[in-house]
Amino acid sequence: MEAWSARIASGPVFGAWLGAHLVGCVGLAQRDKRKLRHKAVLWGMFVRPDSRGSGIGKRLLDAALGHADSCCEEVLLTVVEGNHAACRLYISAGFEQYGCEPDAIKLGDNYYSEILMRRAVGRR
Repeated sequence: MEAWSARIASGPVFGAWLGAHLVGCVGLAQRDKRKLRHKAVLWGMFVRPDSRGSGIGKRLLDAALGHADSCCEEVLLTVVEGNHAACRLYISAGFEQYGCEPDAIKLGDNYYSEILMRRAVGRR
């Protein structure tokens, strides 16, 4: 709970609700160090499986990028390689791949690579 509280304190978290149910969220964390403050990291993008394909992900991403326009120059994110729907969404929003980190995530005995993406925003 302590780690989650610290993550939420790092910047705004946007949510999508259907009635009383949270169906999606995304966070935006701006870097603390002076030399890195021009960047923010998009994190925790998630839409419930039964709400995917409805445009909620795009609206969440638009909200986060709209906020980023007012506070930074670049947004970074990572996405698990093979998550084609997420990659299409990010590319449609102007993100470009700038690298790939092999074996970035390990769950049990399985490794997953992450695609590194970036997009200029705001004062650029």
